[in-house]
Amino acid sequence: MTNDCPIVLVHGLFGWGASELLGGGFPYWGTGHSVRSRLPRYEASVGPISSLHDRACELAFQIKGGRVDYGGAHAAEAGHARYGRTYESAFHPTWSAKRPVHLVGHSMGASTAVLLQQLLAEDFFDWDSTDRWVASISSLSGVLNGTTATYFFGCDPVTGLVKKEGAAGHLGHAIETMLRATGDRLTRAYDFHLDQWGLGLRGGEDLPNYVTEKTMSGVFLNHAYPQPGMNPFLIPSALYVGQAEFETPFFPSFNAEDWWPNDGLVSTYSQMYPRIAGDHPVRGVINDAAGYVSGGWYYQLLHDRDHIDLVALPSLGKRRWQKRFYKALFNRLAHLDLRPSAEYQSLLRDPGLVLPS
Repeated sequence: MTNDCPIVLVHGLFGWGASELLGGGFPYWGTGHSVRSRLPRYEASVGPISSLHDRACELAFQIKGGRVDYGGAHAAEAGHARYGRTYESAFHPTWSAKRPVHLVGHSMGASTAVLLQQLLAEDFFDWDSTDRWVASISSLSGVLNGTTATYFFGCDPVTGLVKKEGAAGHLGHAIETMLRATGDRLTRAYDFHLDQWGLGLRGGEDLPNYVTEKTMSGVFLNHAYPQPGMNPFLIPSALYVGQAEFETPFFPSFNAEDWWPNDGLVSTYSQMYPRIAGDHPVRGVINDAAGYVSGGWYYQLLHDRDHIDLVALPSLGKRRWQKRFYKALFNRLAHLDLRPSAEYQSLLRDPGLVLPS
């Protein structure tokens, strides 16, 4: 069984689109950028530091086309303009439940894809959309349940808000100052997609999930420590995430030790599948030979890989591994059976059921 649904790649925090950064000479998706696939493939470019909601809206209109609508209520609450850019050249203008897309998200891109499906299920854009507009979501090192690394960068553990005196607060202020000073000159080299803030340019499914881990347990303590070969930029956050303790649990079953093994930025525990906010069936480990049943999560632990090994341009040895990874992923998506499983069909026949996203 095969399908012809397009693949849309969604970058993570501080990511970029196909034609950005050295004119496309430094692809965000590394060797995956050049891997051939039977399915059409597109690389989205959404706000690299924007909220998940804004990113999901921008992704929706890049796929279908038209002027980005963030929603009146959201725009009023956030304090930015309701409308954003207009996308005249859509990835997939005939997007519908009969012509869905595969969403592949790295890091924050995975959360963006999940939220987009939720917005489609709610028909947020008034397109008569449903969750079936998404054929599958593939999460690569996805921040599906958040990351404790945010507190390393200055977020308040109680409120979740960014502290002005923290690293993230200073970085945000620096970016705003830089954009106001340079106008669209900087945006041509790296697009922050902050038009809604008056900055920058003006004018039911199978859900495969890939988890990376590159920490190891300590000899005397159960803390997680970076393995040799981890990207040096990730070592400070890896050390923090690997032993962070919190006085107040974030949810009833929260156990800090579960969150210690990580890929340098995101806990393995968070990457595996959504654990809160509804029932998310977990089918088990990815196994092409065994096949897949729609409506649940599959996961695979990638040992000795850090948070950015799946993207950008790794070392020569990892380039070969990366290319094999994307070739297998794209082939898997092309051969997914998108017919609703018997379990999912039974859910659809229940008139009183509200389906999870």
